[in-house]
Amino acid sequence: MLLPAEMFHRPERNLCGSTWCGASNRSSGTPKTSIGAARMPPIFPFANPGTTEDFIAQTRCRPIRRDPSCSDDELRRGMALSKTVEPWQIAQALLHPEENETVTHRILAEAPPLLTGLQAPEERQPIEDVLDALFSSPADPDQTWHVYALLDAARSQGLPARLDSSDLAHSCLYDLKDAPQLADGAPWLVELTREAAFTGACFAHDPERDDPRKMLGAGIFLASALPPDAMKRHLKHYTKLSDEAGIAQYFRLQEPGMLDALLCVSDPAAVTKFFQAGMQLVYPRPALEPGLWEFVALTAGRSGTEGAAIPRLDRPARIALALFVNDTRARNLAAEAISAPDARPFAHYVFARMMQAGFDHAPRLLETHRLLCALPEEARTAFWADAESGVFSPRPLLLRYANRYGCLELLDGENV
Repeated sequence: MLLPAEMFHRPERNLCGSTWCGASNRSSGTPKTSIGAARMPPIFPFANPGTTEDFIAQTRCRPIRRDPSCSDDELRRGMALSKTVEPWQIAQALLHPEENETVTHRILAEAPPLLTGLQAPEERQPIEDVLDALFSSPADPDQTWHVYALLDAARSQGLPARLDSSDLAHSCLYDLKDAPQLADGAPWLVELTREAAFTGACFAHDPERDDPRKMLGAGIFLASALPPDAMKRHLKHYTKLSDEAGIAQYFRLQEPGMLDALLCVSDPAAVTKFFQAGMQLVYPRPALEPGLWEFVALTAGRSGTEGAAIPRLDRPARIALALFVNDTRARNLAAEAISAPDARPFAHYVFARMMQAGFDHAPRLLETHRLLCALPEEARTAFWADAESGVFSPRPLLLRYANRYGCLELLDGENV
């Protein structure tokens, strides 16, 4: 069995020996199959909305932002959407279409990270809107509110030692008595205070990854009425989950987006159990604007539906996890490689969809984006059908469509 740090720490590598996490780098050859199925079905069922209303109806959720000046024709081509379909929309609509959405998502802020830590009040930074949301008083004045970070020691070197010197209450979700070697790859729960220097470090980021003390992206945040011991017991239920065969596997709940993916395809009873005591979950993800981060907040109401209280790592969960992993990778590539801000949302969509089909070679993804920008709508529909058929490798497929529509100049390299 893989140790937890090996499962998602480096999603660009196929450490789990399969393609479900979208890391197979199929730049050539015949596409491989996913775990638990002969072939993964098309994951993006909302590729070509006809009108704004069609787009909203198909996704069952309004886009977060949209330029009101763009026409329906521009929307149909996907070039003017200021936000592509979110992974949780796809997961909920595709994998749980018969159920109402049980998890509510909202974007708290899109902001640059802190550089050194929290500044003086007169130097307030946009990211402090996230702290305001986390540290806001609960609706019940009799409740004591607690704010936590769940951090990944595998992504923050020396985390256990820094926690020991932070004067903040903290604990490891793994039992280290019998396996102390897991400490440097384990999830660590720490209760934050608004003024602590460690709290500021949780919202600071080093793009070069040379300073492990800057931990934005190394974990998630939770706000709840549960005290530390109760929160630890609650989260420990999710450190190991069973698959269809009943085999327990480590689950990296501290990885940003992974709990969201799991809860999107969970029974309402499981969602209610996780969000007990007014729980709020917040996780960071890279924005499409280079250097900025978005903070996604999840809440849920209570459900009277009966079902499994603890989710399983079954096939729907694996597909949802792949969606979220590929969404983050596609965001990073779009922000780094696409200079025009208006072009990044469509590029993000193209990259994520190609990655979900199993293709993650960056030059091919960039070529695909250029080509699809030039193709008419009916050609793009046919292209996606071919790309997700499991028959074609990227290069022959790109050459086929570029030659057919006179766009060979958009492709790089030989054989053009």
